[in-house]
Amino acid sequence: MKTPLHGMHIPRAWLALPARLIVAGATLLALLALCLALTLRNEKEVTFDRAMSAADHIAAKLAAHTNEALNHVSRTTLLVKHMRAAGPGGSLTAMSRDGLLSNGLTLAVMVLDAEGRVLDRSDMDIGAATVPIAPEVWGEWARLSAADSPEVNIAKPLDIGTGGRWVIPVTRRLTTPGGQFDGLVVAMVDPAALTLNFARGEDQGTVVGVLGLDGVYRSRQLG
Repeated sequence: MKTPLHGMHIPRAWLALPARLIVAGATLLALLALCLALTLRNEKEVTFDRAMSAADHIAAKLAAHTNEALNHVSRTTLLVKHMRAAGPGGSLTAMSRDGLLSNGLTLAVMVLDAEGRVLDRSDMDIGAATVPIAPEVWGEWARLSAADSPEVNIAKPLDIGTGGRWVIPVTRRLTTPGGQFDGLVVAMVDPAALTLNFARGEDQGTVVGVLGLDGVYRSRQLG
């Protein structure tokens, strides 16, 4: 004979058991989701840190390379300045022929007087493309060299009009025995020489460049 369910006492623990299981399951799922989110976040942070570390390494190497390159150009312009100060002597054509102006960076060298007139230039092909100097270009170079300084000045990139080729003018001030402005030595630097091979092996779309304080790129290459 079956016992009727009517009036039968059911423990409350039995009734509460399914609800507890649901809450426990929901809590476990929430913890798993949190662990997954933290894992993904950590992976993103590690990837970001690696990318930044690689970028910092490339930037440091590029800065050192650029500094070394500009030091070479600076020594070239200083040599020309001392040759001019020593009096009539070898021309830039002769210096170029003797390898004194060739450093893998300088495409051409010119000497200009205080009015921007070209007094001498190297015999490199690019030299002819820069003559005469446009008034606005000369104005910028003269302004950069207004103060008598032992340092060179790096002007904005110049389109020399030979198949869309650009150069970076690096200028050094010439002075009279009395300290007055007497013109400039201008070295035309190949922009590609500053970032050559630095973008190789980088992800597509990566930009490696040398940016001036004026916000103008002197050299830039895409990975």
